[in-house]
Amino acid sequence: MRIAQVCPYAWDAPGGVQVHVRELAANLRSRGHDVLIAAPALRGIREPGVAVAGRAVRIRYQGTVAPIAPVSWVAVRGILRRSRPDVIHAHEPLAPSTSMAAAMTARVPVVATFHAHVERSGLFDLAAPALRPIWRRLAARIAVSGAAARFVSDRLGDSVRVIPNGVDVELFGSAAPAEDLPPGRRLLWVGRLDPQKGFPVAVRAFERLASEMPDLWFVVAGDGADRAVLGDLPLAARERVIVLGTVE
Repeated sequence: MRIAQVCPYAWDAPGGVQVHVRELAANLRSRGHDVLIAAPALRGIREPGVAVAGRAVRIRYQGTVAPIAPVSWVAVRGILRRSRPDVIHAHEPLAPSTSMAAAMTARVPVVATFHAHVERSGLFDLAAPALRPIWRRLAARIAVSGAAARFVSDRLGDSVRVIPNGVDVELFGSAAPAEDLPPGRRLLWVGRLDPQKGFPVAVRAFERLASEMPDLWFVVAGDGADRAVLGDLPLAARERVIVLGTVE
């Protein structure tokens, strides 16, 4: 089967959706499918199996920055016409980027995956009526969590199936344990340190647990503006924080 995986975010920017699309494409290829990834980019990139669909720009929204390509319709339409997929898998097709363009111009079934959830979105509330034509074009609707499903279904309707993100078990199962960390129990954080990810909640949880578990360490893999909240920890707890920074 020929499958087009359409990512709305810049392929050369770090992000969970990009990782999801990359790993899903690799798994589908291992099963014998012909998979093309279409995504915008911040810069020119050359990667086998990836077609650049427009130049991405960084848009600030809900406390984070989304590298999307609002003007990508012509590029997306050309990629789909040349690749002639049997099915299109559009990630976040309600975001004004390549996935929306693919869903609107598709002549084959479109599967959509919704990744995002925020507590409130006045912009989405206002735009929901205009997004219904795209919603109706989707042959199947997937969300990676119950929260992501509710975020769209509360505004556009039900029929969203929850399929959590997959994990390459072999990749993690064969990883060697770190040898340079102190002995004891560890609370691990992996992700960007920005308001959307809730890092302060993890910090508060560690503070509570640290008072009960003298052998507990807080290992932080990631960086961002919310790193400053570590300074709010009591000194005794702060001395048991290991900040690794951004990890590839």
